[in-house]
Amino acid sequence: MEQGDAAPRDHKNRALRTGLQLELAKRVKARFDELRQQLETSNVERNRVIVAAALGFVREPRALNPLLNALNDPSPSVREHALIGLAELADPNTPVDIVALKLEGESSDAEQVNATLCLYRLAQEGIDVTKALPALRHGLDSRNPAVRVQSAAALGDAHDHESTPQLLAILHDDRQLAAAAAANALGKIGDTKTVPQLIEALSAPDYAVRDEARGALKRMNNGEDLGSEPGPWLRWKEKLDIGRTNDPTSTAPSKGK
Repeated sequence: MEQGDAAPRDHKNRALRTGLQLELAKRVKARFDELRQQLETSNVERNRVIVAAALGFVREPRALNPLLNALNDPSPSVREHALIGLAELADPNTPVDIVALKLEGESSDAEQVNATLCLYRLAQEGIDVTKALPALRHGLDSRNPAVRVQSAAALGDAHDHESTPQLLAILHDDRQLAAAAAANALGKIGDTKTVPQLIEALSAPDYAVRDEARGALKRMNNGEDLGSEPGPWLRWKEKLDIGRTNDPTSTAPSKGK
């Protein structure tokens, strides 16, 4: 395929996904009461699994309580799909502390992955996830790379300064997606004290890590892109350092919005 065809195809795929989601939402809304009853009372696990994921597509508050109740279903698969439903629903009244509990204890790998997905979607929507921040920081140490990736993404959208040391460590993660997610999160948090490590990441072997590090630096530089090479960014860093020296009260305010 010609490279120039990629953008139109991506646009077409996004339009197709949106159309399918709208059609699913329409069908779920039409049968909402019936589907909710199946989720709560059906003895067929497969039915409960399908409904748990589908209810979130209605994007209406009435889906919140059935999905929260499904987090206590005896079937791990139902709990896993209920978290997907909550992620899709992204209701501002979602009790994030309850979702965060799925990152602890005896939760399955899929439950932990989907819990971080849910918290990431909530943070992405600007919903307060403060009560889940300790669990998300803990997620950065997970052996599961998907949990690390989504925990980093959620912490970045939550502008969680306390997670900065852990995110800096993940810049060297052996999973490139996790390292890239950490760079992106650091850019959103916007602590200019992380600039040296982000400049170093411009020389990372993986393109995604380099690209996210460059994007993070651009955020901290008020949107001005100095390119992919470390040199211009090092000169910019020197100016930042001089500014701090000349103004010892300066706290280098975050620009990573």
